[in-house]
Amino acid sequence: MEQKDYLLREIEKMGLLLRQLLNALTGNTGNSAISALQQVEETDEQLISEIGLDLNRILTLHNSELLPYINQLKGIDNQNRELLADILYQQGVSNNGNRRKDYLEKSLHLYEYCRLADKTYSIDREFKIELVKRMLSE
Repeated sequence: MEQKDYLLREIEKMGLLLRQLLNALTGNTGNSAISALQQVEETDEQLISEIGLDLNRILTLHNSELLPYINQLKGIDNQNRELLADILYQQGVSNNGNRRKDYLEKSLHLYEYCRLADKTYSIDREFKIELVKRMLSE
């Protein structure tokens, strides 16, 4: 029972950190005094130190290496994978540089994995998949 509680806490902690990063990227933090870039940097550091998730490393991984890297993290579940895909998507949308395609490809790979792993159909996720595909083909 104690092991199950620990796992649930880890899943909740990861979800909280991922939501915090997503909110920082989308500007939904409610604190305009802190720049979005500063919030992203602080959250990136927090993700690395608390759960070992390095967003910059994710971009360097081949798609075949992406899921093993993510799945080894404590507290990862399908909902948190989809939150991570949302973060990568948001980074791709806001990035006009050469990393845009990398962010979008990684988000698409995670969305498609979530589609296969989740037993529940999500119209929101399907919309995101089609949107990312369209953006990559432009």
